[in-house]
Amino acid sequence: MITQKGGQNIPIRVEPGTFEQFQRSIVDNLEQNYHTPTSKRPVSTQKPPGSASTVPVKISNADPHLRSHDWRNQVNLWTNLCNRLWSDDMRRIWDNAFVLAPADEFDLDPFKSYGPLGCFGPGGDVPSILAKMSRQLQALDALEALQRQSEAGQHAGSAVQRRDSDPARMLDFLRDAYELDADGRVHFKVRFDVRNFTPEDIKVTASKNRLNVHGKKVEKSDVSESVNEFCRTLYLPDDLDHDEIRCHFTDDGILTVEAPVKGAEYQFITFDKNHQLGIRPRHEGQTEAVAENHENKEKAIVPLKASGTFGPVVVHDPSGGGSKIHVEFPVESHYDPENLCVRVDGDRITLTGKHEVTDRTSENESVHIREFTRSYKIPASVDPLTVKAQMDGDTLVVEAPVIGGKAN
Repeated sequence: MITQKGGQNIPIRVEPGTFEQFQRSIVDNLEQNYHTPTSKRPVSTQKPPGSASTVPVKISNADPHLRSHDWRNQVNLWTNLCNRLWSDDMRRIWDNAFVLAPADEFDLDPFKSYGPLGCFGPGGDVPSILAKMSRQLQALDALEALQRQSEAGQHAGSAVQRRDSDPARMLDFLRDAYELDADGRVHFKVRFDVRNFTPEDIKVTASKNRLNVHGKKVEKSDVSESVNEFCRTLYLPDDLDHDEIRCHFTDDGILTVEAPVKGAEYQFITFDKNHQLGIRPRHEGQTEAVAENHENKEKAIVPLKASGTFGPVVVHDPSGGGSKIHVEFPVESHYDPENLCVRVDGDRITLTGKHEVTDRTSENESVHIREFTRSYKIPASVDPLTVKAQMDGDTLVVEAPVIGGKAN
């Protein structure tokens, strides 16, 4: 069991082969476990480059929805996209992998509070974690500026701020952090480029909301010894099975840290063409049924009600003691909840709708697609998996708790 104060060391498993081969085995397992005759694409014997032998993994029994026809369709859509976009996905994963920053005194004690709020207040230790993430990004910016100066042989000016070093954008990585794993469940996954390290150089620790990756390089010569330490801290969402956090290290230097999501409501989860997780709205009856059958009555779903104010507002969250984002979207009556999807992309929350319309005459029949997209900028960071959406008449009501307990 992971504790908030001391954290837990996560063993690193060395996987045979490259990251691409490791990822290929996951997709192969999903195809074997979930392929049905109605799938649009038969399982092919010709795999993308990097195919590796597959160790069978059975579908998890954690949720009966994992074996439902609708979830099978979602998995088949996922694997089809993986095969079609394989090269692009591999490039994106490498480009987005986190790198370790030069460590300082705070990083050497990874569970030491940092920032004015420490571990107090409705956000718990999250403000401390976000402060440490921001500081590490600034250290990376400074290091890159020094490297540019050295390469240019002249003064290169001040460090250019990364997009993700903006405090409002540090949690953008969550939009791509949820993926399907070989067991059919949604897993939280983050990856680190640690090509300059061996598994023995790396230590991974985790607490309730904190992931810490520490690398230590010792270089010895006949006359001296130098020690360089690097670290990266990331926010971990609340709804993870912390007892199942796993680390995988591949031959080409990618460290993957992952954990399955606890209590995922698979009947409302979908993925778009970029593999980003989205949430489908509930009917009011579905909300009541979920609340009635929810194992934890304190966290049972409360029906969402429209207030008549369109757009995003920050309101008090009585269930968590912090704040939550409340957004209302007007929706034309011919769009059913099954036609709608809500996604969080950085500092924006987006609703998309797609509706197939058939026009018939005595002689002809034609089909056309109606689509729309509505998007709002939101004033605080939210986890895409915590979004709840429900129709209330012709209004879609969306809510999600603010990460850290309150808006900036």
